Amino acid sequence: MRLIDAHEVLESIHSEMKSKNIPVEYFKGINYVIYLINTSHNIDAAQIIRCKDCKFNKTEYCMMTYYSNGNKNPKWNNSDDDYCSYGERE
Repeated sequence: MRLIDAHEVLESIHSEMKSKNIPVEYFKGINYVIYLINTSHNIDAAQIIRCKDCKFNKTEYCMMTYYSNGNKNPKWNNSDDDYCSYGERE
Protein backbone atom coordinates (compact mmCIF):
# COMPACT_ATOMS: atom_id res chain seq x y z
CA MET A 1 0.00 0.00 0.00
CA ARG A 2 1.17 3.51 -0.76
CA LEU A 3 -0.40 6.65 0.65
CA ILE A 4 -0.87 9.56 -1.75
CA ASP A 5 -2.00 13.16 -1.50
CA ALA A 6 -5.37 12.88 -3.28
CA HIS A 7 -5.78 16.66 -3.50
CA GLU A 8 -2.46 16.94 -5.33
CA VAL A 9 -3.47 14.17 -7.76
CA LEU A 10 -6.80 15.88 -8.50
CA GLU A 11 -5.06 19.23 -9.02
CA SER A 12 -2.60 17.57 -11.43
CA ILE A 13 -5.45 15.95 -13.38
CA HIS A 14 -7.32 19.25 -13.67
CA SER A 15 -4.15 21.09 -14.66
CA GLU A 16 -3.31 18.52 -17.34
CA MET A 17 -6.86 18.64 -18.70
CA LYS A 18 -6.69 22.43 -19.03
CA SER A 19 -3.23 22.62 -20.56
CA LYS A 20 -3.45 19.81 -23.11
CA ASN A 21 -5.79 19.19 -25.98
CA ILE A 22 -7.36 15.98 -24.66
CA PRO A 23 -9.71 14.09 -26.99
CA VAL A 24 -13.35 14.13 -25.85
CA GLU A 25 -13.56 10.33 -25.64
CA TYR A 26 -11.00 10.37 -22.78
CA PHE A 27 -13.17 12.57 -20.54
CA LYS A 28 -15.45 9.71 -19.46
CA GLY A 29 -12.45 7.70 -18.20
CA ILE A 30 -10.83 10.73 -16.56
CA ASN A 31 -14.08 11.65 -14.83
CA TYR A 32 -14.38 8.07 -13.56
CA VAL A 33 -10.86 8.24 -12.09
CA ILE A 34 -11.77 11.53 -10.39
CA TYR A 35 -14.94 9.89 -9.04
CA LEU A 36 -12.92 6.94 -7.65
CA ILE A 37 -10.46 9.27 -5.93
CA ASN A 38 -13.22 11.42 -4.45
CA THR A 39 -15.19 8.43 -3.11
CA SER A 40 -12.28 6.36 -1.77
CA HIS A 41 -11.91 5.77 1.96
CA ASN A 42 -9.59 7.93 4.01
CA ILE A 43 -6.83 6.25 5.95
CA ASP A 44 -6.05 7.42 9.46
CA ALA A 45 -2.33 8.04 9.05
CA ALA A 46 0.21 10.55 10.25
CA GLN A 47 3.50 11.59 8.75
CA ILE A 48 6.50 10.45 10.72
CA ILE A 49 9.96 11.90 10.99
CA ARG A 50 12.66 9.26 10.82
CA CYS A 51 15.62 9.63 13.15
CA LYS A 52 17.96 10.44 10.25
CA ASP A 53 15.83 13.53 9.43
CA CYS A 54 15.09 14.63 13.01
CA LYS A 55 16.63 17.77 14.45
CA PHE A 56 16.91 16.07 17.86
CA ASN A 57 18.77 12.98 16.56
CA LYS A 58 21.80 12.21 18.71
CA THR A 59 21.35 15.31 20.86
CA GLU A 60 20.49 15.62 24.53
CA TYR A 61 16.86 16.30 23.50
CA CYS A 62 16.47 12.99 21.64
CA MET A 63 13.84 10.76 23.26
CA MET A 64 15.70 7.70 21.98
CA THR A 65 18.65 8.51 24.26
CA TYR A 66 19.33 6.52 27.36
CA TYR A 67 21.89 6.75 30.13
CA SER A 68 23.31 3.54 31.55
CA ASN A 69 24.29 3.13 35.20
CA GLY A 70 24.06 6.83 35.96
CA ASN A 71 26.76 7.49 33.39
CA LYS A 72 26.69 11.02 32.05
CA ASN A 73 27.67 9.85 28.57
CA PRO A 74 24.52 9.35 26.51
CA LYS A 75 23.92 6.29 24.37
CA TRP A 76 21.53 6.40 21.44
CA ASN A 77 19.22 3.47 21.08
CA ASN A 78 18.14 4.18 17.51
CA SER A 79 19.00 3.60 13.89
CA ASP A 80 18.41 6.00 11.00
CA ASP A 81 15.11 4.33 10.06
CA ASP A 82 13.63 4.47 13.58
CA TYR A 83 11.14 7.14 14.64
CA CYS A 84 9.29 8.35 17.72
CA SER A 85 6.32 10.60 18.38
CA TYR A 86 8.54 13.56 19.33
CA GLY A 87 10.43 13.85 16.04
CA GLU A 88 10.71 17.22 14.28
CA ARG A 89 12.18 17.74 10.82
CA GLU A 90 15.47 19.64 10.63
